[in-house]
Amino acid sequence: MSNNKTKQHMVVYIVGAILAIVALTIFVSIRLSTGPKPIISSVYAENSKLFVISEDDSTNFKYCAAKTPSPSNCEWSDSSELELPTEGTYYIFIKNADTGSISSPETFEYIQLD
Repeated sequence: MSNNKTKQHMVVYIVGAILAIVALTIFVSIRLSTGPKPIISSVYAENSKLFVISEDDSTNFKYCAAKTPSPSNCEWSDSSELELPTEGTYYIFIKNADTGSISSPETFEYIQLD
């Protein structure tokens, strides 16, 4: 009887290990398919316009300036020139339009000069 329980435990462990390996493989393949994250090279403002420069200018990018450090509420723009409506801290993102990968946020403090 003890031998049967040992076999059952081994089967459960093996099936669990296989499921874990499959899940990890799927996660890694999805993560790699999005490609590398875009990188923001520099950000500067002139009047109320924000200019975003990426390290790679050969890719189809979308741009966003958000008031939160998450791109989830971004209104993506095709232009790297973004309008800043009010003073404050903005979090700048670039998204690769082909793969969907999004850059890490770049913080920008916008202060209007008179």
